[in-house]
Amino acid sequence: MQPDELRERRLRLGLSQSQLAARLDVTKETVSRWERGALNIAAPSMLRLALQSLELALVNEQTSGPDAGKEAASAADLAARNVRVAQRATVE
Repeated sequence: MQPDELRERRLRLGLSQSQLAARLDVTKETVSRWERGALNIAAPSMLRLALQSLELALVNEQTSGPDAGKEAASAADLAARNVRVAQRATVE
């Protein structure tokens, strides 16, 4: 995943860097550095999956109410956990 793609998808989700960071359980600085290309994304496929799941959860909530997005949100949480683990493994 390229920095521009990450920024574009975050903006499409309507999330600030801080909000996306909270959903992925990383720091705002990490998201900022990813978007600037100053830090490589350790698990780009997991990040892509997390973003897809977040998009699905938001669409489901908007069309069917808050309970409809729970399954997609759980998938997003799992993917986010994998992103976090991979990112921390590359930093340490």
